[in-house]
Amino acid sequence: MKFYLLIAIIVATIGSACDEAQSSTPEVPSTKSEEGNAQPASREAEDEQGKKEKQQAIDRTSDHGLSGRYTMKMEIGMFNPDEEDFETVEVENCLTLRELPDDSVEYSALMLFTNAHICELSGVATLTDEGFYRHVVEEEFFGKCILDLHIDDEQIRLGDESGTCRQIYCGARGHLDGMAFPRDSQAPQGESSCGAY
Repeated sequence: MKFYLLIAIIVATIGSACDEAQSSTPEVPSTKSEEGNAQPASREAEDEQGKKEKQQAIDRTSDHGLSGRYTMKMEIGMFNPDEEDFETVEVENCLTLRELPDDSVEYSALMLFTNAHICELSGVATLTDEGFYRHVVEEEFFGKCILDLHIDDEQIRLGDESGTCRQIYCGARGHLDGMAFPRDSQAPQGESSCGAY
């Protein structure tokens, strides 16, 4: 009899301890998504940060408008067959942007490099949650070209991290990644878009 009484006391004590432990366990903060599924608070913070960065990108372009023609001067080497040597030539590279109603931009670019090797491309880039514009092109031979347009108060910088876009759109001596056009070079696009050299 005493044995069964002792077992009952132990079971009751363990049950009470479990109840106390369960009630004292802190709850992990979570929020409900629109579909009703729980999301960690950190995920919600990431989403809010993404929206904030996207809005900042829109604000940066709306002060004076993003549409227009941008130019960037640089010096390149051109081989002179008469002198049998390279000479330095100054060229003006071109980027045009046109804002579209859905927060995307239509762009065209024409750039000249050593020995007149050209990069020429155009398309529509979509504003990402991270605050930059991206255009993705699937090409049968070279694969996926991911071109980014990073825009701040001072410049518009092209991004081609994998180098695939360069392979598709540039001559052997041309490149896209890191090419930057000053924002203060902006001029109304009008009829003066990027054309062939």
